Amino acid sequence: MPGERSNVKSRSRLDEPGRIDIKGRMSATPKQTFDVYRKRTNPTLRLAVAPGAGLPGQFASKDWTLVEEPSVLHSDVSEDVATKGYCYFQLVKG
Repeated sequence: MPGERSNVKSRSRLDEPGRIDIKGRMSATPKQTFDVYRKRTNPTLRLAVAPGAGLPGQFASKDWTLVEEPSVLHSDVSEDVATKGYCYFQLVKG
């Protein structure tokens, strides 16, 4: 009937990241980003924090540099940043 509107969401809205489909499943979650710092004296040491949070107080800012290029992150970085506010890890070549 012309002029009637449907309550059914379009398929494109269901395909957006982070949306719940009609069966209650989450679609692909958006990739989380972090600010990653590199230690000046040992470039393999990294520190990941929430975007815009800056360095935690126990780390001297003169010893760390913000990494501009994407960095390989430890698998537990999301959990560590959520609980401690940062994730301290070392890159391993291999």
